Amino acid sequence: MLSRPVSREQWLHKGRVYATGWAFADTGEPLVRSIDNTAAAHNRRQALMRVGFWLT
Repeated sequence: MLSRPVSREQWLHKGRVYATGWAFADTGEPLVRSIDNTAAAHNRRQALMRVGFWLT
């Protein structure tokens, strides 16, 4: 169990969540980042992968 608050961010493309990121709320330090390969536009998928998002 985490003892610090966690935040979740989601990004939409054509009404579908294509990326989700979990981070510590107090520092913004990322915990998990993922991309739905079927929902993300190709150019966004490539850009997010360059900054540490993983395909799901």
